Formats: sequence, structure tokens, C-alpha cells
Amino acid sequence: MTPEAFTEYLHKEIPLTAAMQARVLRSEAGFVEISAPLAPNKNVHGTAFAGSLSTLGLISGWVVLDRALHDAKLKAHLVAQKNECIFHAPATQELRAIARIPTDEWTRFTDALVSKGRARINVITEIRAGDTLAVTHTGTYAAKL
Repeated sequence: MTPEAFTEYLHKEIPLTAAMQARVLRSEAGFVEISAPLAPNKNVHGTAFAGSLSTLGLISGWVVLDRALHDAKLKAHLVAQKNECIFHAPATQELRAIARIPTDEWTRFTDALVSKGRARINVITEIRAGDTLAVTHTGTYAAKL
């Protein structure tokens, strides 16, 4: 799926992503980059709202896994099971989230998914505002064939 098609899909299926104006910029094997402008994601202090940052992290992990499952021709239901954010610094610019699938975890995950019909995997997403690392998000995702 192209980045534009993924963006359209997210906006349709998860309306919050449309309100956030989140856009998939790049989607490649094991990698995704998603952006969101600050304006619709601000809090009362003029910095990014923690809920928007958390959502951006969750969505990024889900997108990178959904793409990888599709590429591996594994039809699985994928859901977020756990969500954890470490807030390092206030985000005062456009948000950019980058998620990568850890290669060693991916092999374990797909092996378990094929042999047991279900599996879990952790994906770490870094969310930056300009050059500043604002958030490290760890998502645990569960998949079932």
C-alpha cells in the first residue's frame, strides 16, 4: 500500500487520525514514518498533547506491522495490547514518528504466529519534534491468524 493509500485508510477506519491530520510519509519493509502537525494536536501549554503523542506511537507501530504481515502474506487480526510512553521533552513543532520492526523479534513473532496461530511483538517508535526526541513509545501488539 502506498503512503497515500495508508493515510486514506487510517483516516477512514480510525477517524481520530484524520482529526490529528496524521500522514504516512514513508512505508517500507520493516519501517514507517508518520507525521502530524502541531496545531490540531496541541494542549493548553502550546505543546503536543500527550494523548496525541501516544496515539501517534500506537498507530506507527500498528502500520509498520500491518504492512509487514501483508508483505509476508499472513492474514492476521492485529491489535494493540499494551502502550507505554516515555516523555523526554515538550514537542513544539511538527511531529514525526519513526517505527522499525526489530529483525530478531520479527522472526520469533512470525514463527509463533504460524505455529501457534497467535503471537505478540514489541515495536519501539521514536517521536521527534524537529531534531528533539520528544517521546519513546513502546507498543505491544498481538496478532491472531
